Amino acid sequence: MLEMRGHVKKKLVPLTIDGDGVPEAHAVVTDSAGTAVGEVTSATRLANDPHAVGLGMIKYAFIAPGTELRVAGQRAVVVS
Repeated sequence: MLEMRGHVKKKLVPLTIDGDGVPEAHAVVTDSAGTAVGEVTSATRLANDPHAVGLGMIKYAFIAPGTELRVAGQRAVVVS
C-alpha cells in the first residue's frame, strides 16, 4: 500500500499545545471540524514555557508545519 500511495498513512510529528495542562498519551487529536486525525504519543511541559510540547501520530494530510489541530479542546500546532 505504501508503494501505491507514495507515502505513509500517518507520521510522527512534533506539536505545541496551548493550555495549562499536559495531555495524556493517547489523547485524541482532531481537526477544526472535530474529526479525529491522530493521537498524542507523549507530551511534557518545559520550565518557563507557556505551551506543552509533544509528539503525535497524525494522518499524512495534516502534517504540514503550521497546521492547527485540537488536543483535548486545546489548540495545537504542528511544528517543523
